[in-house]
Formats: sequence, structure tokens, C-alpha cells
Amino acid sequence: MRHINSLRPYSTMVLGVTLCDNDPYVFKVALESSIDRLKRKLLKGQDISNEYLSLLLSDSLIDHPTNIQRVANVLGSVQENFLDKINMTFFELLINNHRIKNDSVLASRLMAMCLRIIEASDKLDNAPKKASKFVVQANQLGPLVFCSPELGRWSTVGGLGVMVNELSIGLAELG
Repeated sequence: MRHINSLRPYSTMVLGVTLCDNDPYVFKVALESSIDRLKRKLLKGQDISNEYLSLLLSDSLIDHPTNIQRVANVLGSVQENFLDKINMTFFELLINNHRIKNDSVLASRLMAMCLRIIEASDKLDNAPKKASKFVVQANQLGPLVFCSPELGRWSTVGGLGVMVNELSIGLAELG
């Protein structure tokens, strides 16, 4: 709804826009416009941190860091209602969200929540699990190689070989 008023004595025009959050039609039009803008930015590889869907996820991670159900709902609804329709994965959405991408705390929180969502929905096949799997699979490291001038427990001078040996064994046990 647009309101345009003109204040005669001062020749000033006041323009106000009122968005009715309880009007489903207005909300639907605003959301569709936001999604179209988000699609254009994603296709151009631009930052989408300030777009509605990204803010929804970021705010869930910041304001509700322990509410896995809320994050699962956001992940699931974005994956099912938006990303599946444009053949995109949730990880591709995160790459363009510079707020989460550049904040190690938020990125770690999201990764931990995605792992928990996958674990909790073990036998289910739902949208939150699908989105979480995209994030976790795309974030996997490949093989790691540790090189050192010393050789484990056989040829050591300062203990570097032992440290590399124990580190590689410990990481292998962690998966």
C-alpha cells in the first residue's frame, strides 16, 4: 500500500510504504520479488548476505545457536521450496553468503548443526537432511599427507616425527 502526502506550506513530499505482514498476497509478492533478486545474484556470483533467505539462516545461527529444529526448518524450506526448483545445492547458496563464509564461528556452527541434523534424521529422507548432506559433502577434505624430515618413532631428533605420527593416527581415528 503506498501513501503519498504533500505538505503544502513547506513544499515537501512524504513517501511512505507500508508492508502488511498479515496480508498473504502482499507477503507472497514481496517474497517472490526477493527470490527473483536472489536468483539473479546467485547466477552472477554476487554476495547474497543481505537477501531475505540468507538473513533468515544467518539470524537463526546468530540468535538461536542451539535451536537445531529452527535451523533444520530453514534449511529444509529453502532447499525444498527454492533450491530444488532452480537445480542448486545448499552449499552453492552458502558460497555466495559472505557473512557465513567469512565468519568461522558461524560456518562452524552451521557445519555442527548440519552434522547433527543428518545424525538425528538417520532413517528419514527429508529436505533438511538433503540440504545438510550437501553442506557436509561439499566441505569434506581430501586425503591429507604429513611430511617431516624425521620418521615416526624410528628416526627422531626433536620429536617432530613422533608428533606427526601421533597426529596422523589421531586424525585417522576421528575419521
